[in-house]
Amino acid sequence: MVYRDIAKEDEVDQMKSEFVSTVSHELRTPLASVLGFTELMLNKPMKPERQTKYVQTIYNEARRLTALINDFLDVQRMESGKQIYEKMQKYTINSKSN
Repeated sequence: MVYRDIAKEDEVDQMKSEFVSTVSHELRTPLASVLGFTELMLNKPMKPERQTKYVQTIYNEARRLTALINDFLDVQRMESGKQIYEKMQKYTINSKSN
């Protein structure tokens, strides 16, 4: 018979659940903005200045969604061991003045 401590596995499972919950919330927020502003533009006549403002908001939120998804995919790659890291060199800046 083999015994193992599952406390660490439970902790990891809990962390994964919290992560998925956080990611879901973070994805919903910009998506709600994109959908809301798009719906307004489709259903309500508006001045060109306001329309430009809404398009800029939609664009910004779409970029935010892209960044969140990329970050999530990076985390997935890290977890699977497929992410490659470059070792960075440490530099010291000398602050002596001449």
